[in-house]
Amino acid sequence: GIYEAANGDNQSLYFHYDYLNESLSQNGGRDFIGFVIMKIENPDEAQKVSAAVDALFANSPAETKTATERAFIQGFANQIGDIATIVTAVASAVFFTMLLVTGNTMAQSVRERINEIAVLKTLGYSKRVVAGLVVGESFLITALGGTIGLGLAVLAADSMSAAVAQYFPVLGIPRSTYVIGAVLIVVLSVLAALLPSVEAWRLRITDALRKA
Repeated sequence: GIYEAANGDNQSLYFHYDYLNESLSQNGGRDFIGFVIMKIENPDEAQKVSAAVDALFANSPAETKTATERAFIQGFANQIGDIATIVTAVASAVFFTMLLVTGNTMAQSVRERINEIAVLKTLGYSKRVVAGLVVGESFLITALGGTIGLGLAVLAADSMSAAVAQYFPVLGIPRSTYVIGAVLIVVLSVLAALLPSVEAWRLRITDALRKA
């Protein structure tokens, strides 16, 4: 029959094994299989079960290599290249670029508003409050960009899941990614506002008015 998979993987075919095995006898491929999928009750015993299966077929014409589904997909992806290293390198470059852009934006913003900062200090606002305003502005900009980025990532994952379902049956963004994203937003905003907030902290009212 024809089926439609829930995960979008509609490129697989299912045969009755006995019929398929009988037809393969003409090509010499009878009684051979590529892989077997097993389900175990306790995931913590995956390594133990894998070792037991491999030991059962050791030193035989059909030795096995048993691994978890995660390890299997990771090994398949590594055939293309070291995906983890590539993703880490790209993410690091993007983070550093965002840090430079955001930091430069905040530094320029503080320089353009030296008079306003001096007025705030004249009105009695403490150094801590003024520096906090700079950090808050940096966090607002970073949080806005980070939220948009996470939203686009969710849309991209949803749109690509059907196209790559044959190779990656489950393509999605886990909850841990949102936590990591939130942490990176905070770290990026603090680092970007570090030097500008220090400049606003050290700014003297007389120096600001003299420059004006």
